Amino acid sequence: MKQKWICEKCGEEFENEQECLEHEKICNPIEIHTCTKCGKKESWGINEDVYGYLREGWHPINLGRMGYGSSLDGCDVDFELCDQCLNNVIETFKHKENIYNSGSNFYLDDEYEDY
Repeated sequence: MKQKWICEKCGEEFENEQECLEHEKICNPIEIHTCTKCGKKESWGINEDVYGYLREGWHPINLGRMGYGSSLDGCDVDFELCDQCLNNVIETFKHKENIYNSGSNFYLDDEYEDY
C-alpha cells in the first residue's frame, strides 16, 4: 500500500513527506464568502486570517431540511450572512433582548452605556 501525505490547508495529496512539507510552507488557499441577503463578497488567503478575525464577520446559518407542512417543505435552508445583514435581521425580531444579552455582549445593555 502506497502512503500519501495530505496538505492540512488545502487537502492536496503528495507522494512524499518532504514535498508535502514544502508545499504547506507556501500554501495559502483562498476563502470566499458571499452574503445571501445583500450579495456582498469577501475573500482572503487563509494565511491572512491568522487569528480568524476576518471570518468573524461571516455567519453560516444551517437550519437543515424543513419539515412536512412547512411552507418550505423539503427545502434545505442553508445560507451565509455578513455581519451587517445578520444584525439587520435580528433587529426585526420582537424578542431580540435574549440574543443581545446572551453572552459576553453584556455591554450592549443600557446599564453599561459608558463601557
